[in-house]
Amino acid sequence: MAIDGKTVRGSKQSGLKSAIHLVSAFSTENEIFLGQIKTEEKSNEITAIPELLKVLDLENAIITIDAMGCQTDIAEVIIEQKADYILAVKENQKELYQDIESAFLIPSKDKSKIYITEEVGSGRVEKRTCTVMDDLSHLLNPTKWNSLQSIAKIESERFIKSTGKTQKSTRFYITSLPCDAKK
Repeated sequence: MAIDGKTVRGSKQSGLKSAIHLVSAFSTENEIFLGQIKTEEKSNEITAIPELLKVLDLENAIITIDAMGCQTDIAEVIIEQKADYILAVKENQKELYQDIESAFLIPSKDKSKIYITEEVGSGRVEKRTCTVMDDLSHLLNPTKWNSLQSIAKIESERFIKSTGKTQKSTRFYITSLPCDAKK
């Protein structure tokens, strides 16, 4: 289940300080929206996500959330509802980001902790390499994240056929799931 927030374009009306911002829960397996909540006027996704999670049946689900939702309170709500989380880590969690980045500086020799996919379509070739690690000793305070079991790095390399250019990106995640690169 993917949780994400979006601002509704053209929804800013006179009297409102900002446009409507919604947080939605999307079942990636069934390709349907399961729920949606509007953020309060002077709030953001961080306060809306837990409210949405509390009204959904999350048991045995895997919840993915972008970096805005990488919050200890949100991880707690997910675990309390007997689900697992995969939370994107960016520099809004500076210490955590740096710790994970440092942890992956030493390449893994354990091939079971690496999974590679390649997709061809829409005029591009994309290769993704997922590397996971369950050694959390590189993290300054791993116990602050309820049920944290592993960290992940996704390296993407996208070749655009029409331009002949290659784009590369690296993303980091924390997860309550066991160390399984394929999953």
